[in-house]
Amino acid sequence: MKWKHALTAMTATAIVAPAPASYAAELGDEARELAQQLEEDANPQVRVAALLTLGETADRAGRRDLEAKKGAEAEREKLAAGLALMLAGDRSATAYSASLLKESATTYAHLRELVFALPASVQQTLLAATLDDADQATRRDVFRYLAQQSGDLFGLLEDSLTSTNVELREDARVATVYTARPEALKFAEQMLRSRDAGVRKDATAITAAFLDKPDARVELIEVLNNALENRDEAVKLEAARQLVRLGEDQGAAPLFKHASALEPAERAEILGFLVEHRARVRLDAIRPLIEATEDQRDRELLYQLAAITGDDAVYQELVEMFRSDQFDQRLVGVQALGLTRRAEALEHLGRGLFEGQREIRLHSARGLGQIANPEALTGLRRAVTNERDKEVRLAAVEALGEIKDRGSVQVMRFLTTDQDPEIKRQLVASLIDTGVPEASQALEMLLRDRNLDVQWDAFVGLLKLAPDSAQRHISTALRNPPQQFTDALNPQQLSSQMREVLYTAMFNHSSSRVRQAAIAQLERYRETLLPLAQTLATSADIINPEVRAELVYQLASAGDAKNIATLESVVRLFGEEPAAIVAAWALAREGQADLEASFRGYLGRDNPLMRAIAAYGLARID
Repeated sequence: MKWKHALTAMTATAIVAPAPASYAAELGDEARELAQQLEEDANPQVRVAALLTLGETADRAGRRDLEAKKGAEAEREKLAAGLALMLAGDRSATAYSASLLKESATTYAHLRELVFALPASVQQTLLAATLDDADQATRRDVFRYLAQQSGDLFGLLEDSLTSTNVELREDARVATVYTARPEALKFAEQMLRSRDAGVRKDATAITAAFLDKPDARVELIEVLNNALENRDEAVKLEAARQLVRLGEDQGAAPLFKHASALEPAERAEILGFLVEHRARVRLDAIRPLIEATEDQRDRELLYQLAAITGDDAVYQELVEMFRSDQFDQRLVGVQALGLTRRAEALEHLGRGLFEGQREIRLHSARGLGQIANPEALTGLRRAVTNERDKEVRLAAVEALGEIKDRGSVQVMRFLTTDQDPEIKRQLVASLIDTGVPEASQALEMLLRDRNLDVQWDAFVGLLKLAPDSAQRHISTALRNPPQQFTDALNPQQLSSQMREVLYTAMFNHSSSRVRQAAIAQLERYRETLLPLAQTLATSADIINPEVRAELVYQLASAGDAKNIATLESVVRLFGEEPAAIVAAWALAREGQADLEASFRGYLGRDNPLMRAIAAYGLARID
């Protein structure tokens, strides 16, 4: 108990306010004394914290003592000695610490548990040195760590993203794309101006990561529109593709212009992409190619693009071709008629749905879906019931989903007992696509399907169409979800209430697989899930200590001063959990004078690690 008496005396001394100029020095002296008492503690984590404090407060003699600590047997304590020397201003310490990180088999763990405790400026220096001539495993660990950070630390990725080292650049891009922080769009904007074609290409890979992040849509479109003016043709075309995927027609013209200069076989993929996304191209640009082409597939695709324009003359041509007795002409007509979205085409496609030629039936089903008129339901009901060709039947089920009407749902309810899992999965997708409330009842029936993928797809559908129903089924849906189940989850597409309920259940789940999936989503969608993480970090509802620690780590890594109060609450409420240790380290590294009272409170804890971290926090105060 001697340390408690010493602590009381030191605390009492500190209450007597010294002159401002000497106060930081006195705090340093106080912290050094505490660290010296703890540097031989049996717990290696305590010894590490004490070393960092001794580094922060070291004079010349203290640096010599720290130099001797580099002879420790444990790799972790050797690294801690190196980091302490960095804090002490030793010029050789950066190279020494970086070499240990490069040689370690547990680099990522060291970054999260040791380097994380350093002030951001020291981390920047160390990690830049670690990346220099590092092997691929080390690079990936460092980039993975940086991708979780914010501010200047996250900004270190940009330096590597513009490097002439292709392998370094690739590893940085993978990490940047994984988390897709909003700042990464600014990186991409700068990279698009690079003289290096590889850097410009990587920029479009970064923008592609934001296609499924609706919250960044406005900023993404701005970057892509600017990229349409890029001198690099490959960049311009990829930007155009991404704009088309977003439903922005300004991407269609440059893609079509490029395609028009290619041979029919070479442009088929681009034309098919434009058709798939219903991109609008000027008819006067399409006509010359229609008149010039002699390739059947090219003609089919060009007429489909022409049909999207809604031109009356094009519609009449398509009707004539559909009525033709030449099969290749009929194929052109049947594939394009639905894209006109004209109700008059229903009669022709309705007949085609029951013709002898399989291709005519297939494209008639698709065309009826494209028109999306409830008058097509009678024919589609017959097709999904009686059609023997599976691809045609799938197309008919898909078409039902395009018809946003309760009658479409009534037809699909009869398919919930179908034995084919592929039909079932398309059925779920179509029920969701209708967007009508009545679809939720059929989706609830499919929650009991024997196929796990069908069950999960149905649950995701309820999240979108009937959140109240989904909430009732969360525990069942998460009991045994399929592999990669979060691929279908996008928290930015859920209401804040649904996000809270679903992700709280996932963070608290008894299965580590489900919990880890929730943590991965937090990493990828941190800007969306961080408010929930802030709430849950101090909530008694979180029962898994490791999950709480991860929530706190993400809060601390976000670098937002608004999270300081939450971190203090975590230490106060959960002092014996790993989360409290993470929070204490995050507070200590900040070196803020207004946290002194908190650190002094931690000095009264029984846990020697918390006291050691508190001493480091006092030492960090300027």
